[in-house]
Formats: sequence, structure tokens, C-alpha cells
Amino acid sequence: MELKDINNYLFENKDIFNEVVRTNECRKWSKWVTRNETPFPCVCPVRNEDCIFAETYYKLSQVASLANFEKDCEESVLDFQIIKDDDTLLKDWIEHFEDLYLKISSFKNTITITISPEPYEKLKINISFPTVVEDFKSIYSEAMGRFETK
Repeated sequence: MELKDINNYLFENKDIFNEVVRTNECRKWSKWVTRNETPFPCVCPVRNEDCIFAETYYKLSQVASLANFEKDCEESVLDFQIIKDDDTLLKDWIEHFEDLYLKISSFKNTITITISPEPYEKLKINISFPTVVEDFKSIYSEAMGRFETK
């Protein structure tokens, strides 16, 4: 699933999600919406469809925030092309983009949602990150590696 597909899904299902938040017996979703509280993991022995839908929506919305970093990744890749042969500038580049790398690295390519604890069933959604994000992660790791061996 690509970011544009995720954003379309979130947009198309926003009203359904808000209705689930309003009516679901599990209040963790309303706390996320109203107070931005991170939802705790589900421990229900049987998960209802609304709760599975809400968790899917929540996890996809987290991944959608990756789009906020695309421009920064693009700028970092362009900067890297200019300074890649100068070790002093490269060290500065690494330091400057460390926070971006840490934020981007926290995103996983697979979302897993438990549907049922017994028998254990799960839903997996594979995420395709934008090329510029993957390029940035690769270049940053490569740049770090240049200094780890020295």
C-alpha cells in the first residue's frame, strides 16, 4: 500500500471512523481522537469489527504522517549529492539530519493487527514508502558507515 492509497483510505473512511469512535464500547479510540493519547494494546479475548477497523485506521494514520517528511528527505538527498566527497561537510550533514533519520526509521514497512488472540489471527498490511524516503535512509546509513570504519 502506498502513501497516496493510505491517504485516500483515511479520507474515505473518516466519517465511519468518527462514528466508531463515538459508539464503540472501547474508549481508547475516543481518547486518541480527543486527547491524542496513544492507544494501549488490545487485550480483549474477542475483538469486534469496529475495534479492528479503528486500530487499522489509527495505524494507517500514523504511517500517513510519513508524508510530512518527504520534502525534508528530498532536500537532504540533494544536499548529500553536493557534499558527499567532503568528510567534514558530510559529518555536519549526518548531524544535521540525525533527527530526521531517527523519525523516519521508526516507521515500519508492515503494519500488523491482531484479529483474534485464540486462535491467533492477524492482518498484515505492507507499506511502500516513497522512493525519496528509502533513498534518504539508504544514503544516511551509508554515510554513517563511512565513519564507523575509520
